[in-house]
Amino acid sequence: LGTEAQDGIDVLLAQALERLGQGREMIPALRLAMAEQPRDDIAAALEDAIGKYGFRITGTTVDSNSASPRICVEFSETLVKAGVDYAPYVRSEHSDLAVSAEDRQLCIDGVQHGSRYRLTFRTGLPAASGEALAKDVEITQYVRDRAPSVRFPGRAYVLPKAADAALPVETVNLTRLDLRLRRVSDRNLLRAVQDGYFGRPLSQWQDETFAAEIAQEVWTGTAEVATQLNRDMTARLPMGEAIAGQPAGIYALTARVPGVEPYDDPGATQWFVLSDLGISTLSGTDGLQVMVRGLSDAAARAGVELTLVSRANAVLGSAVTDDQGLATFEPGLTRGSGGAAP
Repeated sequence: LGTEAQDGIDVLLAQALERLGQGREMIPALRLAMAEQPRDDIAAALEDAIGKYGFRITGTTVDSNSASPRICVEFSETLVKAGVDYAPYVRSEHSDLAVSAEDRQLCIDGVQHGSRYRLTFRTGLPAASGEALAKDVEITQYVRDRAPSVRFPGRAYVLPKAADAALPVETVNLTRLDLRLRRVSDRNLLRAVQDGYFGRPLSQWQDETFAAEIAQEVWTGTAEVATQLNRDMTARLPMGEAIAGQPAGIYALTARVPGVEPYDDPGATQWFVLSDLGISTLSGTDGLQVMVRGLSDAAARAGVELTLVSRANAVLGSAVTDDQGLATFEPGLTRGSGGAAP
């Protein structure tokens, strides 16, 4: 066969492979045809095939809500796991960027919030399969400022009943928080634990059920917090006003970004125990020793009635603290197993 006939066969083979759903396999056929007799129509078909089925960039993402933002590019195939420095294959007007590869992603670290970046991924950038990027690809991405957000750094606190009581909160790009405090009654505490509410952040649909069936709203308000653009800020939320006159018990404080749809961002929830009693325990052969002291002054608390409860929520025994704040439960009460264990 002549060269032109062979080229025609290669092109027909490539077209047949595409119709059979094997577009990836048409690329070698078109490359062979191009090597035997370069032609504009074959070159155009090869470029089109690579754009649809070859090693190529399939998408880009910008992680701008992180304290250290990054731009990531997704490829159609897995990148080389080790032994290849991808930095020379990324051209940028910024010289302080770091390039890292993982699976199908090539990520650019060192970018800054509020800045625009033009990146060129250069011809020859290799895939693990041996394929390479056929031509330079330029992308432009803007790293926007971080979205306003709020979170609590801990899961649970014991908050003393004092005027200077406070909870820590972490915010990003916020100057004000909407706050709501709810109390869970003793009778509903077990349900809150069993239904997976206790000690966890709540989605909006969970919050609606929690507010309607489990907890009682006891206070609402706002808080002003300091901010620096795109910085993680830790603030101290004064709780004296919110807990004034409230009985000891389990509470949940919800902090939200003002004006944001709660189904998009339900905010953050901090669970805490409101009490002036601090309890510590020691277990030994002589039983369970319980020490009760005041959180406000660390003084022993006498006459405090304590109840030892099993995992099955049955009362195992009761004791009252003496003048040194000590109470003892008999050794036999702590030897149960399964649901009878304390």
